[in-house]
Amino acid sequence: MEKPVKKSFNLSKKKSGLLIEWMPQLKLIKSFQFKGQQRQESWQLIELDTQAAKTEAYFDKLYTYQSTEYADIGDDHTDEFFAKMLTLGFVEGGASGFYNDKGEIIGNHHNE
Repeated sequence: MEKPVKKSFNLSKKKSGLLIEWMPQLKLIKSFQFKGQQRQESWQLIELDTQAAKTEAYFDKLYTYQSTEYADIGDDHTDEFFAKMLTLGFVEGGASGFYNDKGEIIGNHHNE
């Protein structure tokens, strides 16, 4: 594999800046640096492994993890853990949209 060509993108404002090094052939960021007034962040690509078998093994491992989508939580009334975590109920028409930890409406109803 030949060495990829890097391109740099630099954006500087008064008190902040952004520098990105890009590898066009791989469509991949090599490094990313951000400097702001109150924060700095820097990321660097350390290793690149293009072996498909390794990548597939990694994702196979991830697929074995149990997960729950947020959209499914309200529909799953049988899971004791989620039932204890959430106050299940329906939003009343004209409600403010804000509720306390007991599911009671906080705020005024809209006038209809």
